[in-house]
Amino acid sequence: GRPVPRRYPVFVSVQALVLLGFALVCLVLDGGDLSREEGLERLFPGRTQLLLQHDCQDRRHEVWRWLLYQYTHVSFPHA
Repeated sequence: GRPVPRRYPVFVSVQALVLLGFALVCLVLDGGDLSREEGLERLFPGRTQLLLQHDCQDRRHEVWRWLLYQYTHVSFPHA
C-alpha cells in the first residue's frame, strides 16, 4: 500500500513550549532565582493548584484547576 504520512507531535510540542514560556517569564520576574515556584501559580497565587478542598471549602467545582495545574512547577529545574 501507500506510505502513511508522518504525523508530528504538535500538541506535545506546543504544550512544552507554553510551559517553557511560563518558566522563563517567572525566571525573569524572580531575577534568576531558580528555587522559587514557577508557572501559573507564581503569576496567580492560590488559583491554579490542583485542590479538592482547602480550609474545609469544596474546590471540586473549580474546573479550571483540573487543566491549569499542569503549568505549575516547584522550581525552574523541575519544569
